[in-house]
Amino acid sequence: KCDPGNADAVRGYGGAILLKTRNPDLAIPYFYKAIRMDPETKAQNDLVFALLQRNKPGDIDEIKRLTARVAENPALDNEGVILDILATIAVRENRTEDALRYLKQMTKVTNQGLAERAKMKLEALSRPSVFLK
Repeated sequence: KCDPGNADAVRGYGGAILLKTRNPDLAIPYFYKAIRMDPETKAQNDLVFALLQRNKPGDIDEIKRLTARVAENPALDNEGVILDILATIAVRENRTEDALRYLKQMTKVTNQGLAERAKMKLEALSRPSVFLK
């Protein structure tokens, strides 16, 4: 059961749906609803992750809109979730300098797992690609 008046409960319900079905289309409406109920909820992180996972036309633009403040000032994401997604998008779009900026900030976040992942990604980006030979 989900308390429809509680943003965290709605967010959790969306997360449970995503985990159980692996279908972002079913979970995304719950994340949007939670954000409308409480703009400060962590549902934005979940929504951005679900949009990246779904990867339909327009989803990357929506992620960029939702994460514009962090893209402008990476220090705003002290957990690293949004930085990780922004770095992933930057790499996909061949914006290496942006990816490096996000990953460098990500090494300073409170989530040690994400900080370690950032260090590995930085190391990988610093190596010349075998595909460029």
